[in-house]
Amino acid sequence: MASLHEQGYNFYTYRSGNVTLTIRPEDCIMCEMCIPVCPSEAFEITDAYVGDGQYEVLVSSNFKYKAANCSMSGDCATVCPTGALEMGLIPPDEGGDDDDDDDDDDDPFEEITSELTTPCFQNIFVQLNNASSMQTTVGWILHEVFNLWDTADIVFKESTSLPSNTDGVTHAYASGDYFTAEITLNTTVLQNASKEYIAATIYHEIIHAYLNWSGLKGELVQHNEMAETYLSHMKDSLMHYYPTLSAADAEALCWGGLHQTNAWTALQANDPAKYNSILSTLQSHRTGASGTSCP
Repeated sequence: MASLHEQGYNFYTYRSGNVTLTIRPEDCIMCEMCIPVCPSEAFEITDAYVGDGQYEVLVSSNFKYKAANCSMSGDCATVCPTGALEMGLIPPDEGGDDDDDDDDDDDPFEEITSELTTPCFQNIFVQLNNASSMQTTVGWILHEVFNLWDTADIVFKESTSLPSNTDGVTHAYASGDYFTAEITLNTTVLQNASKEYIAATIYHEIIHAYLNWSGLKGELVQHNEMAETYLSHMKDSLMHYYPTLSAADAEALCWGGLHQTNAWTALQANDPAKYNSILSTLQSHRTGASGTSCP
């Protein structure tokens, strides 16, 4: 649903076609926010205290929302007390499905922007950025964070000036309550890579953007989290779009960029054959020798 923050009024309206859902934060609980409801394993709260054990004071509470641990069946949802919600219909002369309505109002991905110029990159972006992507964890994260939250935006770019050993990079910017992630792909390197490799790179950077948004900072910290929590979800997302890709090759492509992690070090020690196979798969897809070539 496209999110419309009505400036000057203390409510939020989500519009889908000619149906609206209005949330009034002042009628919600505690901190005047509607809260996501997920299985308990989707939440992680770390409290920090100061004191000598007898007298302790809570000084901070770090809250992490792990979308990958939610189910894809809709168990994760934003809810408020019933008094804070109001369903309604948009009259025909005020928009809805009227032909004169702004097309952006019916675009469920209006806060996800592409400035990509390489046709193959753009085609892969479009493939991910559609309704069917909600069937995958990476697509769900992309939509749940950067579309439904009207204070979070994501922009996809490309550049020829990135280092040759860098497939892509993500920069996050926060200003007050607003968060923007910029994902930049390395045109020079990726223009020769397979479509599967490019898609895996985009997934990797989307997870970086999500972890930045959720408050987990530091590239190595994020890479360790990615390897431990998101690798299998990235693999499944990749196989959703490329069903002829083997599970082994899909997993190998998702190891790209994670070679400094604890999980990668353990893999090298415990399964050197798989370790070497992953390196070979990554190299052959990065050069375009394997996989689906860009036109």
